[in-house]
Amino acid sequence: MMIVCLFFLASPAWCEPAHEDNLTLSPSPVDANDLIKISKLIAACKGESVKQKHPLISEFTILHSVQSKAKKCMYEQTMPNGGLMKCELGADNQKELSASFKKASAGKDNTYLQTLMEKGICTISGYEGL
Repeated sequence: MMIVCLFFLASPAWCEPAHEDNLTLSPSPVDANDLIKISKLIAACKGESVKQKHPLISEFTILHSVQSKAKKCMYEQTMPNGGLMKCELGADNQKELSASFKKASAGKDNTYLQTLMEKGICTISGYEGL
């Protein structure tokens, strides 16, 4: 089994197991318009979703979803090979994550999602041993 480290918003975010028989790495540029849509999705937090082509795995489409629950914005992002990232965002984190996608759309380095994971605000499930 191979381990693939994914880079999100130009910063290392996580590593995940990749099954060599169903994964083709084919880097493609991230569409700035997609990142702006995701930024707006998170800012509004109205139970909507946005699809984004995965920047490294051409066969995979990321689904970014949000919903409001108990005064928090619940953000989810699908990941290759059955993974799922979930974030429970308070107002400040929601604003900052939205801003981070907007900054990334302009090509600026960003590590905010990594920060949220390190703080335990975002978690990843679906991978054994991680």
